[in-house]
Amino acid sequence: WVDEWTGQNKTAASEGVLQGPLETATYQGKLYAAPKNTNVQLLWYDDRITPTPPKTWDEMMQMSQQLKSQHKPYSVVFTGAQYEGLVVIYNTLVESLGGHILSDDGKSVVMDEGAVQALELLKKVTSSGITDPSLTNQKEDDVRRTFQSGGAAFELNWPFVYASYAEEKPQDLSHFKWAVYPQAKAGIPSKSTIGGFDLAVSSYSQHKPEAYEAALCLRSKENQKVSAINDGVPPTIESVYHDDVPVDPGKPVSADNPNMAQKYPMRDAILSALKTAAVRPLTPVYQNLSTVMSKIISPPSAIDPQATAQKMREQLDDALQSKGVIP
Repeated sequence: WVDEWTGQNKTAASEGVLQGPLETATYQGKLYAAPKNTNVQLLWYDDRITPTPPKTWDEMMQMSQQLKSQHKPYSVVFTGAQYEGLVVIYNTLVESLGGHILSDDGKSVVMDEGAVQALELLKKVTSSGITDPSLTNQKEDDVRRTFQSGGAAFELNWPFVYASYAEEKPQDLSHFKWAVYPQAKAGIPSKSTIGGFDLAVSSYSQHKPEAYEAALCLRSKENQKVSAINDGVPPTIESVYHDDVPVDPGKPVSADNPNMAQKYPMRDAILSALKTAAVRPLTPVYQNLSTVMSKIISPPSAIDPQATAQKMREQLDDALQSKGVIP
């Protein structure tokens, strides 16, 4: 369906690109797309409620319980609806605990001890009375709005939330803080699942040279910088994070002529997270897997770790063969 990127196009599409985002466009050692922007979730908090962010999930849950007892905003909010967002949370926990959902070649189901521990942690956080009542209906923007309206203490979400907060609550922006994703196991860096956007060229295109040129233009350093500043989406090219030249180089930095330091202050945390980030299970039938996983682990408070893991082994095995899956 898509062309392999080779020669000068491959060089242009991969030069200076962070390893994690590049892996999302690579299959069996070949490059099939140009990473345009990446994405990685962070922990967001309000320093008026929690001056120091938690470093682990256990610490986050303890702090949440303490805040609840003090009648302060306490909820931990994340994408808990039955869709890809819940799968991303689960995959992050699996990877952070050293587990595997599939084998490295993507051809068989593993669901090892780390994957079971991730189910245990997901159940624990969602059955302890510290998540939002709307958890099982919440997607990315629902989570953003809940936190932004003062309905939560901790938000696990993508960096787009900063641009939204800056636009909608500028008076409180100085209190909107961030940290790397909390550790699932103390002392071991979390592996937040990469999101983002890759550009591929159709194998059936009648205008391949123009398509490659357009893709390379869209994901150029200049355009990645504009996307980061205006929309909050993380660049795939590492040097863009350090580019502090204002949008209009001929004028000084200002609210109307910002640079990365002004509009993207969480860039160091994003870079740090990307250096240890995880990708989603690598298989051409990933959508099948995602559909099955989101169904089995929803609602997460009803998870029975061992039984749920066994159910996933059986149904994911069918999903790899495209059996019994209704997208």
